[in-house]
Amino acid sequence: MAFFHSPRIATNGLVLCWDPANPQSYPGSGTTIYDISGNGNHGTLYNGVGFSTANNGVLTFDGTNDYVYGGLNMASTNYTVIGAARYTAISGRIIAGGNNWLLGHWAGYTNDHYAEGWVYYNPTISNTDWAMYTATGNIGADNYQFFMNNVLLAENNGGAQGPNGISIGSGGGGGYEFSSAQFGYLAVYNRVLSTSEISQAYECIKNRFGL
Repeated sequence: MAFFHSPRIATNGLVLCWDPANPQSYPGSGTTIYDISGNGNHGTLYNGVGFSTANNGVLTFDGTNDYVYGGLNMASTNYTVIGAARYTAISGRIIAGGNNWLLGHWAGYTNDHYAEGWVYYNPTISNTDWAMYTATGNIGADNYQFFMNNVLLAENNGGAQGPNGISIGSGGGGGYEFSSAQFGYLAVYNRVLSTSEISQAYECIKNRFGL
């Protein structure tokens, strides 16, 4: 899988990868972001999502009505989601599910995770910095983890589901809480990655976002 930035990034169990810095995933224009995992879980860009060459290539959102959506359903499947994003103005959700699932950004805050239940809620940090988030869910064991910039912030049974649908730039697949934002990377796995695998992904990708 030569499209990945390093062989250190795990590919076992990878079911979706959207990377606007990779022209195989997004060529810089058009209304499709292609899933370069090889599983066909592409996303559709709605209402004028933009593209910038910043940070090697990112999608941009105006906070009014634009968003990306793909139908991958991980609600009842063990999962890991890794994503990188930032606000350009403080508002809304960036990486979210079609259900009530969100990773990182919510209501102007930048380090929360809700998985049909709070895994981590800390409404104190609000900025426009890049961050790389990882969420894992072991559905059968009722165990959920939340990492921000490779630091484990929570591990508990506060969650209930994985993301049902993948929404970027809003909640609910374009239903609410639009964000003024930049989006840089998303990988979804159908298993819980080990902490070493999570660290490897972070170390490989972090420099693109100045982390």
